[in-house]
Amino acid sequence: MDRFNSIIDTIASAIEWLVAILLAVLISITAVQVFNRYFLQFSYAWAEELSKLIFFYLVFLGGALAINKGTFSAFELYKLMRVEWQKNIRIFIWLLILCFQVVAAFYGGVMVSLTTTQITPALEISQAFAYGAIPFGMVFMILMTVHKLMHELQGEGS
Repeated sequence: MDRFNSIIDTIASAIEWLVAILLAVLISITAVQVFNRYFLQFSYAWAEELSKLIFFYLVFLGGALAINKGTFSAFELYKLMRVEWQKNIRIFIWLLILCFQVVAAFYGGVMVSLTTTQITPALEISQAFAYGAIPFGMVFMILMTVHKLMHELQGEGS
């Protein structure tokens, strides 16, 4: 388990760096675009499309980080239940989340395969790059969820 914890920590750290870099790029592109539109009266055709693409990846990678840090939105009504039931309810919740993630990753992969020949108008790249954010991010969300589920099963959960 210690080795798996170490791997998850390394992955989470890499994702944090990637998210920070993507966010800096997104802010830079947006700032340049705003400056160009309002002061130079022109804009780059590719800027909006690239911003959307980066935002897609930020959302799904940020979701993995939120799961890892336990900062995602949650309803914690199970805490009103009897203490003896709470662990089982948390395990059930993690299993439901995991099922959703597996289905989303699968259908995200289907969307990628269906859009490989579609080209984006401004960037002229495959639309699959945009839809690729779904399975890419879901793989990391699945890893983080499995990690949390393993901790819960070992009695180390919240």
